[in-house]
Formats: sequence, structure tokens, C-alpha cells
Amino acid sequence: MSGENYRSATKSHEPGWNDPPKVPAGASGSGSQQPKLALNKRVAFPLQSRPPAVQPTNGPPGAPPIIQPPLGPPATAAPPGGVAKERKQADTAETMVADREEMLALVRAALDDSIHRLEESRREETQKRINLIYEAWTAGKLPEGLEKHLHSLASALEEMDAARAGAIHRSIICDYGGKCALWAPALRQLIFALPQPQNDEQNEPNVIAKPV
Repeated sequence: MSGENYRSATKSHEPGWNDPPKVPAGASGSGSQQPKLALNKRVAFPLQSRPPAVQPTNGPPGAPPIIQPPLGPPATAAPPGGVAKERKQADTAETMVADREEMLALVRAALDDSIHRLEESRREETQKRINLIYEAWTAGKLPEGLEKHLHSLASALEEMDAARAGAIHRSIICDYGGKCALWAPALRQLIFALPQPQNDEQNEPNVIAKPV
């Protein structure tokens, strides 16, 4: 064998395609085995939930990711005239309260003044029944229509108009009989204290005409 073709085993040479793999030094031939992965190992469930990962939208390379807002119902803005409408309603309510207090003051002045026209023996009992009107009015227990009737009756008493006061009194009894049963007779006494108009037709007895 010539010296050119002979190579020593101690010298390094390039491995061929069919050379066996190199075994690291210190490893036993058949006893060395690589550790296997434990595929059946249980993983603890996370106690705290993590926020969902943000899915960046497609954009130009190098640009920051665009975060999409969460899906949900669109926020409804208040109508332009909503605040003005509420303010107008509040002003209207305050005006109504002021009007009712003013009406009550006029009714109280007219009725209390009319009580002094009665005989002294009737004044105390009449005043007690008239006070029931003031209490119900202040507590808001009287219908709006009844308050208007009482205001009109007070105006008729101040004007000494017995005919108009009598007509208003009849309307109060017919329309609000259940509300005025306790104090309607007292109003009638105040009307009787007014100068009664002289009318020949009122002196005639009431006759109900039968249909022919």
C-alpha cells in the first residue's frame, strides 16, 4: 500500500456518507437513552382569566396594530331638545304650583270674609266646614276642575253676585258631589247671606212640564 493512499485513523478526515454516527465520549453504547417527554402530565387550571388577545388588523408593514373596539350597542346620545324640554316641564310645574297657591289665597280671603256676614251662632260651625276645603286643597286632594269652580265662586261672593254664585254652587254639587259632601252646605249658607236678586220667576213654584 502506498503512502499516498494510506491515512492514519488518528488523523482527522471528512466522514463519508455511509460512516456511522459519532457517539459522545463517556456514553455507554446500549445503556444510554434520552429522557422521554411526559405527555400525560396535568396542568393546573389558571385561577385568573386573562384578557383576550387583541387581533391586530392587517395594515402596512411597520405600522402599529389597530385595536378594534369591542362590539356592543351603539351609545345613544340625548336628543338636542331633551334638556330644554325637561327644563320647560319643570318651569310649568312650578308655575302651576304658584297659581294654585295664589288661587287658594283668593278663595280663603273671600270665604273667610263671607263668614262674617252670617249670624254669630252659625259662624263657628261654618268655619270648621270651610277649613276642610283649605286642608284638602293644600294636600292636593281636590280635582283641578273643582279648584277652578271654588275660585269662580269666591269671585262671585266678592262681587255680591248671588245668582252666579248659586249657579256655580249647583255645578259643584252635580260634578263633584262625593268630594264636597262635608262642606257644600256651608257654601250654601254663604250664598244665602248675600243680597238675593228680586225676580218674579224665582218666586213661582217649579213646575215640571210633561211631554205632549
